[in-house]
Parts: sequence; C-alpha cells; structure tokens
Amino acid sequence: MNHEPNILEELPSLRQKLLTEIEIAAKQGGRADLFEAAERLRSGDNLLERVASLWKAQHSKLPSINIAATVSDSPLADYISAKARGDRVRSKWIDSNLGRSAIPFTGTLYKNGRGETFGIAYAKESEKRKGRWFSGLPENKFQSAILLCESLAGKLDAVCLPSDFIAKYRQNFSVSHGQVKFMVVKRENIWNLSVPGIGEVGITENVNKVTLVAY
Repeated sequence: MNHEPNILEELPSLRQKLLTEIEIAAKQGGRADLFEAAERLRSGDNLLERVASLWKAQHSKLPSINIAATVSDSPLADYISAKARGDRVRSKWIDSNLGRSAIPFTGTLYKNGRGETFGIAYAKESEKRKGRWFSGLPENKFQSAILLCESLAGKLDAVCLPSDFIAKYRQNFSVSHGQVKFMVVKRENIWNLSVPGIGEVGITENVNKVTLVAY
C-alpha cells in the first residue's frame, strides 16, 4: 500500500511541532541560541518544501500544502523574515559592488581573486540599538570580512576588514555556536568595531573600501 499522500499531509503538523520545540529553546537561550534556532527552522523548511515539490511532481492528485503557512503567527516570524531579507540584500549588494570578483564558496563565504576566503555578514540597525550592528561569520572559515550594515533609513554601508586586521584581532573575537560575533558601532560619522578585551577599534577608513577585501 502507498502511504505517501498521508505522509505528505502530515508535513505541516510535523513542521509545527518542530517550530514549537524551537520556540521553547529560543526562549531559554540568548541571541546566539535564537540565531541557531532560526537557522534550523529555515533549513527544515527548505527540506520540507523540496520533499513536497518532489512528491507533488510524481503524484498530481496530492493535496496542495503550504509548508510556510504557520510561520506568520510565530514569534520567530520577524527574525526569519529578517534573515531572508539579509540574504536578498547581500545578493543584490554583491551584484552591484563586486560582480565576478566574489566567487561563491559556501553560505556567506566567498573567494576573491587572490584565492582568499572572505565572509559577507549582514545586519540591520534597530530602534532599540541605534548606531549598532550585530552579525556573525563561521569560525575559522575566513581570512577577511565585509560587514554590511543597513541603517534604519535604508542606507547600506560595507565595513571592510582585510586579512591583516582579522589576523590581528582573531584571538579576541567573541565566538558562540561556531560563529565569530561582530559588533559595529557608529557615533556621528565615526565607525568602530567592538573587540572584547581591547575596546573599540577605529574602522572609519575601512568603510566602503571593498578593494581591501574583494580584489
């Protein structure tokens, strides 16, 4: 007997169960836990969508399923939406500013013309933390970095950290759940990177200087 239709019908409930478990875990943890939880949810959604698409392609009479329908009422919805926005902003920025100079490697990591691996992180300013941007990149996976910082007004600036800068402060960077954490601070027109154990390091001259990293 073929049970595939019944299994497909259960996908939304299985997803909701996963969502509930992730929400509980997120409430018990900090920012890093929330980031990890949202990543798990996004990965799960992508997998479920692929499975549903494959089954529907093979069984034209299978019921129409909207895997993401339950997201809109979730406390994590805004965070997930922000993550998706980050992916779109990053992709558009790369097309406009780097083009073929950024060779996709994996996830948020790219290769430049020197064969160096660099990461491109994205963060948006919030009303609660004006002038501050929090982002992260995979630990021990990059030599240099570009931190895209979007203001409340929609202006996008790129803080470019070359390999010598990363090497100098790598041991001081905060790491959580396999992610190197960055906090960019802007006061008036002065930009700084908050480095644990050292304080704020001036990076104003690194802003929007993509040649420091990408070429």
